[in-house]
Amino acid sequence: MNKFWILFLFTFVLSISLVSILFENTFAQEIIPPRKQWKEVPDMEILTCKPGMMLLQKSDGSPTCITPSTYLKLIDRKYGKYDSTLFVKRPEMIDNLLGNMVSNQNMMQHWHDMMIQNPNMMQETVNVWIPKMKYDSNFLKKFMDPMINDPKIREKMITKMKEHNMMTNTLQENTMWMHSVHEEITGEGMNSPMGQNHSPHADMQSNTHDTMQHAMSFHNQDIMMDMIHHIWVNDSMRDKMTEFMLGNPNHMHLMTDQLMGQILNSMMDDSTLRQQMIDIMLENTEFMNSIRHENSSQDTSK
Repeated sequence: MNKFWILFLFTFVLSISLVSILFENTFAQEIIPPRKQWKEVPDMEILTCKPGMMLLQKSDGSPTCITPSTYLKLIDRKYGKYDSTLFVKRPEMIDNLLGNMVSNQNMMQHWHDMMIQNPNMMQETVNVWIPKMKYDSNFLKKFMDPMINDPKIREKMITKMKEHNMMTNTLQENTMWMHSVHEEITGEGMNSPMGQNHSPHADMQSNTHDTMQHAMSFHNQDIMMDMIHHIWVNDSMRDKMTEFMLGNPNHMHLMTDQLMGQILNSMMDDSTLRQQMIDIMLENTEFMNSIRHENSSQDTSK
């Protein structure tokens, strides 16, 4: 008899526990509209939105859940204010915001303007990126990719390299580089139809232009610049934003083109990075053939 009651109580408790778990899961999946949540608990920090949506406190104080692109529009038009505290417990909201920002050409132009107009911030960014490039080969390769593969940026890079005394000396002292530069141009290089007339980054330039045409325009530059500034001075958000930048070819093309001077000079000032850059360049057939082609043209003109 005792065994029967023990078994009955165990089964009863287990049933209640299972029902409770199922109820909690169902409730978690059913997101209550933010206004209804706000009436019951007027605390922005604990309100929730459906996956993929972002929480914003509007100018009248009420909450709303919106898409990342709408979030930027409302911030720009002063219908709401960027509040970093709302992102602390919502890492997915950070990803949604930064991913949308980096994919928006006009928004990232504000980032470029901020860097150009604020030399101290630009230098602080370089001071963070240079050590990261030295110890993270993937970061360095992604950063150099548009410099090496885009014909127009590659030409600017080569010009910068020639103007940098330490870099030219290092190249002249590098046996593999000097030997490779004087090799015959292979069929995959500048003389081939693919090497001369087509590059995946040539397509990227066209895509960049298309993106710029369809990018969302903003009305209040100061507001957007202020939001980017708040994000960039936050170490964790800056690192996260950099990850999105490196994964966006259109942004990397624009950034490398506009800010290459200071960043590239800082890279070449460092002896370790100079060697790492050379190793990456030597591995790229198209880039080396462009160097050989230029070298061959110079020899012919003499």
